[in-house]
Amino acid sequence: MIEGQLEFLAVARHKSFTEAARKLGVSKSYVSKQVRALEERLGLNLLHRTTRSVTLTPIGRDYQERLSSLMAELENLEDEMVSRHAAPRGRIKVSVPSPLGEEVFAPALNTLLEDYPKLELELHVGNRRVDIFEDGFDVVVRQGSLLDSDLVGQRIGHAEYGIFASPSYLANHGRPTQVDELPAHRWLMYSPDGSRAPQNVDLEGPQRALYEAIFRGGNVALFSNSVPVLAAACVRGTGLCMIQCATANDYVVSGRLERLFAQTMVVRMPMWALTQPRRAESRKVQLVIDALKQSQLR
Repeated sequence: MIEGQLEFLAVARHKSFTEAARKLGVSKSYVSKQVRALEERLGLNLLHRTTRSVTLTPIGRDYQERLSSLMAELENLEDEMVSRHAAPRGRIKVSVPSPLGEEVFAPALNTLLEDYPKLELELHVGNRRVDIFEDGFDVVVRQGSLLDSDLVGQRIGHAEYGIFASPSYLANHGRPTQVDELPAHRWLMYSPDGSRAPQNVDLEGPQRALYEAIFRGGNVALFSNSVPVLAAACVRGTGLCMIQCATANDYVVSGRLERLFAQTMVVRMPMWALTQPRRAESRKVQLVIDALKQSQLR
């Protein structure tokens, strides 16, 4: 790699000399000097610099895209050579949603690290929709329909959702016996941004009709972008909640929650592992995806 290219890619990714320097473990002045030397060597302005921001020039964006592609090819070549003669090694960056990340995926990936001790995993757990290209992820797990046509997706299973209530809620508000009674009950709803607006959920048929009826009824006591917060409120008897069965299972086993309409209101959301096309053949990437497929995702 030509001197200054690594620093340029870091600045382009993070849109900041300070953050690029922090990620690389060097000084800001060093990064600035290296990028400036690269621009002088090329005779091109790759970045627009102001006191408030750093942005790519048009030619800088083109240079970043082509350089990133070359870097990925070099990484794939290294992976291929290593896989022929040695165990997989090196860093891999993965994003998984919460709470499945903590409850389901992290244990599976811990097992992978035990099997391949030279791998270095950077695991991000959360529900922010990351940009796999801009944020430099190798694997991103997403739920629902695939919308990113530029990515390679492998289905790793499904997440099952159910409707849950606490014994105290049912005692105080009555047990619904028909699905069409559900909108009249108090609800606890997941919202990625915490807003009261209906979300674009991947539901069909009676499940979608119920979801929309709950919002139209306006009887939602709590909106939150935290599934554990919703589960805790459900346990306290604040309302009914549709959450992932993997999250509710311990509460059900201990008798703190009960699943309603388990035979008729079953929602299964497909889960996908997404990769950049140029990283799809990497052995490290495939090992991570295989581990995710073997997790106890239900």
